[in-house]
Amino acid sequence: MPDLCRGHPGAGYRLQYRGLERDAVWTTLTNFTYNGPATLCDSTATNQARIYRMISP
Repeated sequence: MPDLCRGHPGAGYRLQYRGLERDAVWTTLTNFTYNGPATLCDSTATNQARIYRMISP
């Protein structure tokens, strides 16, 4: 997953995904504290396309 998100160090965030652009429901993949650029792996991904977002609670 490319590093496309920036955050505030020490702040809490949720990484969420949904299947297609028209899907209404976002699913939380993980919660984390931002400490700088990192790689997060989605071990639950299938071969379907997913869209990701990082949001603060």
